[in-house]
Amino acid sequence: MQDSLDKAESIYKAAELCFQAGLYDSCVSRSYYAMFWAAIAALERAGHRVDQEWSHGGLLNTFSKHLVHTRKLYPALYGRRLRESYKLRSMADYERVPISRKKAKRVQRWAHEFIRKVREVTND
Repeated sequence: MQDSLDKAESIYKAAELCFQAGLYDSCVSRSYYAMFWAAIAALERAGHRVDQEWSHGGLLNTFSKHLVHTRKLYPALYGRRLRESYKLRSMADYERVPISRKKAKRVQRWAHEFIRKVREVTND
């Protein structure tokens, strides 16, 4: 679990650097992946297999179903933000229209809050 959370924080640092450099598509992509790894850490802490390989859809659904709705370890807001970040990451990586500075900053903030919340819940 700690390795996954450390990875999330490392990827988040890359998101910060991308934002500072004006690389907003890359900032969104890195921010989402920071959340992705933090969600894996949260699931591992909750007893899901550490060696499991996660698809994006599988991770989003499992996080929301088990940690938000069933166990209520995270507010629904975190499930929605994880899902919205995934959609924006797909736009950033696969569409021609660039992500705005405002959206990039929002997703970066979400990633920061998401990682902080996972660290808080997993340390209890």
